[in-house]
Amino acid sequence: AEQGSFRKAGLQFGIPASTISRRVRLLEAQMGVTLFRRHRHGIRSTAIGNSFIEEIRRVLDDLDLVLVNTSSGNRATDGSLRIGLYCSPWRGHLRAVLAACKDAFPAMRIQYTSADRKDLMIRLDAGAIDVAILADHARQGTHEVLPLWNEKIFVAMHCSHDLAAKTSLTWDDLRDQHFVLGRDPGPDMRDHLMHMLKRSGRAPIIHQHDVNQDFSLSLIGIERALTLVYETDTRPDNLDVVYRQIEGRQTPSRVPFYACWASHNDNPALRTFLDILRKCREDHV
Repeated sequence: AEQGSFRKAGLQFGIPASTISRRVRLLEAQMGVTLFRRHRHGIRSTAIGNSFIEEIRRVLDDLDLVLVNTSSGNRATDGSLRIGLYCSPWRGHLRAVLAACKDAFPAMRIQYTSADRKDLMIRLDAGAIDVAILADHARQGTHEVLPLWNEKIFVAMHCSHDLAAKTSLTWDDLRDQHFVLGRDPGPDMRDHLMHMLKRSGRAPIIHQHDVNQDFSLSLIGIERALTLVYETDTRPDNLDVVYRQIEGRQTPSRVPFYACWASHNDNPALRTFLDILRKCREDHV
């Protein structure tokens, strides 16, 4: 895909172009899809091929990381920890936990990965991260799950929006509104929004985009729209964006957060981090 032809790829790896072409065709036949379009000047990946290659690159990157960490021979004792995050630690409990961990163990080497729920679980299964912190729900089975804290859901809007004049909102205020949601945590927010409004025939207009949350926040002023964020993702430094709590049954609407890790992971740094999470959870009960 990078070379644009089987001939150039063959020259790079010392493999006949016919061998590469034959193996790609076998792979396409096995998968039942077309990964490359052949033309007289070389090859061009299809839309499905682009998606496949993107996923493979991510898997290979994670594999490289696992091999490097394993080959060092010291990962179980060198105080290194790989944390996968579903949202940014701008404020709230998540930021407090990460800060407490660094304060208590300044020598611990922490590597952060930010991704959506699906990618985090894939990385967790592959051993590319030690623990994932997720919102709303966590998959169990081969994983251990630790309930953490609850965070409020906020509606973000441009300061000129009609609803900005209200100090707080109800779910009824959101009916017939226009929402823009990104890929993270867009699907979960969309499902939560539709669940809360399902008793009415009127549903909001929801446009889902393949963008991050910063991009979603930049769109709300352009499209006169709303978006949903977790409390930890609110950023009061952006003066053009205002945040309003959603009151549900006289109390703020909240979502639970969880820590999720593989039960066979024996990394001592993980156990230390989980102890910090448990203590912070007790402090906020």
